[in-house]
Amino acid sequence: AGCRRQMIGWLRAGFDCLAAVELDPHACDTLRASGIPSRVIEEDLRAVRGREFSGVDLLAGGVPCPPFSKAGKQLGREDQRDLFPEALRLVREIRPRGVMLENVPGLAEAKFSGYRGELQRELSSMGYSSEWRILQSSDFEVPQLRPRFVLVALMPAERIESLSADEFAKLGAKAGDFDVVVAAAGALPGELPPGRYLVLGVPAGIEGLNPYGS
Repeated sequence: AGCRRQMIGWLRAGFDCLAAVELDPHACDTLRASGIPSRVIEEDLRAVRGREFSGVDLLAGGVPCPPFSKAGKQLGREDQRDLFPEALRLVREIRPRGVMLENVPGLAEAKFSGYRGELQRELSSMGYSSEWRILQSSDFEVPQLRPRFVLVALMPAERIESLSADEFAKLGAKAGDFDVVVAAAGALPGELPPGRYLVLGVPAGIEGLNPYGS
């Protein structure tokens, strides 16, 4: 969970956070001081069991980056800090409608293509369709150069669309019409700055939309 930066985005998008898992005690103190979420699990992810969260809409987080960072040795799966297997274990136990995991762009390198494929095949075996993509924070109104490598996985009933503010307005849409709205700077439909936004759960049959953006 870190210090809640990713969580703030999900809260602004309309989610309620049931719990946050974090091992660092200082980060946990920050989470508790914020009051959201009401439950902070100060524990190694390996010790967390997901059954009690079965059926939530979204499992999201950032697993440790050092196994894949260019600033380190890039040991990947050989690094004991690699928690992707644990994240997928939780996916199997919880069975959320959607999954979003982020890491450093180093994971996008060719040397990790086999590993990325293994993760996606495991998700597929659980019934999820998934896609990796590098996203630039500056494209979402964040004033810094912070590229992140993001994995999104959804059950087949869900869809991903990328809409501009104008396209969203043409739908006559409200935030409550959709399962999830991820909007730049936490803006809601009707007050969206220029840009593109990921929208999950767009009704089928809407023409003129660009799946997964460009």
